[in-house]
Amino acid sequence: MVLVGDAAHAASPSSGQGASMAFEDAVTLGRALQDIRPETPTAGVIEAAFTRYECERRERAEAVVEWGRRNAAPKIRG
Repeated sequence: MVLVGDAAHAASPSSGQGASMAFEDAVTLGRALQDIRPETPTAGVIEAAFTRYECERRERAEAVVEWGRRNAAPKIRG
């Protein structure tokens, strides 16, 4: 199972990036999986594709989550 979009990144609603992140995730995951031959998928090949997906998405996803956290902080009543 692979999580994408808000399910994976939990960005702040104020960041407005939920759908965008889901689209970016879908394209990146598709590219990572495109070279797997359907007749002979092995666990190692699939795991490598998922690792590639995670490596390619982690930096951007963490940046968006942090940006949302920073921008939402002043809006929190204290």
